[in-house]
Amino acid sequence: MKIIYTFIVFLSLLFNGNSIAQSLVFTDVLNTAWGAPNYDLTVKAYIVNTSNSAIRVKMRSEVIDSAEGSQNYFCLNLCYAPGTTESPDFEQIESGDTLKTFKGYYRPNGALDAASIRYTFYNINNITDSIQLIANFLPSPALIKTTVETKLQLFPNPADETLQVNFDLNNHSQSSVVVYNSLGQKVYFENLQSKIGSIKINTSNLPEGVYFCSISEGGKLKKTQRLMILH
Repeated sequence: MKIIYTFIVFLSLLFNGNSIAQSLVFTDVLNTAWGAPNYDLTVKAYIVNTSNSAIRVKMRSEVIDSAEGSQNYFCLNLCYAPGTTESPDFEQIESGDTLKTFKGYYRPNGALDAASIRYTFYNINNITDSIQLIANFLPSPALIKTTVETKLQLFPNPADETLQVNFDLNNHSQSSVVVYNSLGQKVYFENLQSKIGSIKINTSNLPEGVYFCSISEGGKLKKTQRLMILH
């Protein structure tokens, strides 16, 4: 009787492929990043679906070790603000296809301590079907850059009702975000109160079309990105 029961359990596992095999694998992995402590350090990896069917994948991040005052964020097709620990939306990977949009970022903010972050990618229909990547970030004083590029991120893009603008400035004095339509008319303006952060813009009343979002520091234009509004 015990032998029969064991055989039934074996068959159950055999025909439930997700229980005994992982469908996701990594390729083209860069899991260690060196760089200046006043600049973002970046890791990346491609995720391959080795199964016979499409898989909907989400990811989450977990800080293993980091310096006080540091920040981290990631991109999985869209880029998410620092503090986001799980992707709100899934990415579908067809059978045999590769997802190439993941990047993990660590911002030391001047700290020289090494940091580690665990990234987990999982099948939302079977969370045991998952893979993990442990990324190591190694800030180096020998690579310090005296000038940090102004950073501007828009998402979602295209936007519908709300646009989130993430920014990282060299100098937040007299800094602002301006949105222009395709005719060069100013449709939004806001002064920035911090060097690093994000703002949300209500775009529900803006007509569909092409816009340009610009960031200025000290009265000088530093960065511009193209923005689409679709309702």
